Amino acid sequence: MVLFVDINDTCRAAAAALYYQAAKGVPASHAGMFAEEGICPGKLAGEAAHEQGIDLGDVTSVGLCEELLRRADCVCAVTASIAARLAEDYPAYAHKIRSIEIPDPFGLGKQAYLDCFARICEQVEGLE
Repeated sequence: MVLFVDINDTCRAAAAALYYQAAKGVPASHAGMFAEEGICPGKLAGEAAHEQGIDLGDVTSVGLCEELLRRADCVCAVTASIAARLAEDYPAYAHKIRSIEIPDPFGLGKQAYLDCFARICEQVEGLE
């Protein structure tokens, strides 16, 4: 299983996990390092994701826990700084952690979200 990790898990990690599952046919999950459980993505995120063919309609945030890291074959942090923090906080799983660079669109308008989801698709396609 591939685990995608963000800060709050309200946009990028969830979209990457859904896209990965659809594109690769391999199970994926998502979580946030500091996520409050059960938060839905915002309206702009949902609209932009839908335009990229990603349905965030049933998605809610999931808090990161060691069990998710243990079960994951690969952990993809949405930025290098998140990957570094994960490796620091969970050194036993550092060998599984890598980063994909997905800029945070929060507060930047719909075009930033469209660009974000296009980048997610591009980055996920490149994963093995």
